[in-house]
Amino acid sequence: MATPEERSVTFARIHPDGREAERALQLVAESNNLHPHHSSFIHAEVRTDPDTSGSDANPPETHGEHKRERRNFFFQLSLHDPVHPYSRGWVAGRGSEDLRATGGDGGVDLLFISPESAKTSHVSPMHVGFWIHPRSGALMLRGAQDHRPIKYKVTSYSPWVFLRNGESHVMFQRTNAFSVGHLQFTLVFRMFDPLSYQTFVEKRNASLIRHGFQAPRNELSAVPRPADVRRGHVLTQAVIAKGASGWVRAAVDIVTGQPLAVKEQRPEQQWQMEAMTQEFNIGRFFSVSSPKSWKMHSLTRR
Repeated sequence: MATPEERSVTFARIHPDGREAERALQLVAESNNLHPHHSSFIHAEVRTDPDTSGSDANPPETHGEHKRERRNFFFQLSLHDPVHPYSRGWVAGRGSEDLRATGGDGGVDLLFISPESAKTSHVSPMHVGFWIHPRSGALMLRGAQDHRPIKYKVTSYSPWVFLRNGESHVMFQRTNAFSVGHLQFTLVFRMFDPLSYQTFVEKRNASLIRHGFQAPRNELSAVPRPADVRRGHVLTQAVIAKGASGWVRAAVDIVTGQPLAVKEQRPEQQWQMEAMTQEFNIGRFFSVSSPKSWKMHSLTRR
């Protein structure tokens, strides 16, 4: 019989970024009152650092190896079989004052800081959510507080995006920086091989179907890929159709998470440019209601 680890597929890790976040997670992980639900998300890597505890007057001994082990804690996001039901998302924050009473689907999954810590007011009990968009299958970052918005770094050279209660953003980069209160984190997507990627997609789709949704289209990537290109709020992905004067790509609106079909065209003459502009302007007055259809956007290259 398969173990829970064998039945699950890990697709992302959340690492604390900076001493304050690292210390906060360490206190959570080493708490004696931690609920098993919370501890199931926390993992650790053991690293060995040189022992530099000596001083000039009393240096460490040089014979043999003198090294110090350090545990780096992180959160792990996985999709599980029905034995470990998934409710389309994970909630993160400081939880309640009684750690052992916070676990379960109705509470906090990821404890970013222990409610037993001295200074926790900058992190709300339920501060941030991570959820999979039912149409595109993209992982979304969602704010849960109006007066304590979370911050998401869209690019290294752009300002932070503030997400308040109910506001979301696709985590479209392989490495995603965000902050909750004074704590900063980095979510890193797993690099899949073809077989494990297919397994992950199957588990994700099965989970969405169990909750009454249709599986996202296969043309949409389940995790960020190097070939994805962001143009404004649109993230273009694989080519799904080609024509005489252009092509259509699968895409996702990184603000709403909705799937898109982006029509890219390369006009050769002025009249083609005018015809394509007219076509796009007409299309703006129509919407698509079928859940199996794409919403069309048009990008023209000259």
